[in-house]
Amino acid sequence: MRKRIISLAMAAFMIVATAVPAFAAGSPDTGKVNTNPVTVPSNVTASKGYTLTPEEEATVATTPEQAAQFAAGVVAQTNDGQLIVETAAEPAMISMAKADILKDENVKKSLASKGVTGTIVNAGMLYRTDNKTKKTTVNLSSANLVQGEKVAVLYYVPGDLKPHIVSAVWVKGKLRVTLPLPCTYSIIK
Repeated sequence: MRKRIISLAMAAFMIVATAVPAFAAGSPDTGKVNTNPVTVPSNVTASKGYTLTPEEEATVATTPEQAAQFAAGVVAQTNDGQLIVETAAEPAMISMAKADILKDENVKKSLASKGVTGTIVNAGMLYRTDNKTKKTTVNLSSANLVQGEKVAVLYYVPGDLKPHIVSAVWVKGKLRVTLPLPCTYSIIK
């Protein structure tokens, strides 16, 4: 019972945390806030040694509405029955993933070796409801994925801007991947 209450409280917190910025903008401008493109902050691109042209900035820009669409329909579960909270990723984090796919040679090589072209089909943030920080095997299902297609998962852990890429396997129609939770992830095909 206690775990269920904690789970519900965590889910409510995550919903409020992602909804409050839109409400804070005021009702008349909420539509504009959700469609304003967010790109990688200039201090992040500088720290990574990237220079983005205006065209590249437009390519990597992500709106809050797009971030919500990337997370929509994804169901995350574990093998051990632990509940996972899946929420939309910050648009800047998705933009950073796009920039890393575009500019980071190691990311490009890793994706190419997995037979993946570099298109993000889903993205979000994953948390364990028990608030533990540990590697967890997660089963992901999504309407944007077809069983058997080649995919990889790019993820970031909180406080670290380094992109990590891991392979995922198909098991009983779901994508199985081991990730350090919490993390921000992008499923790439």
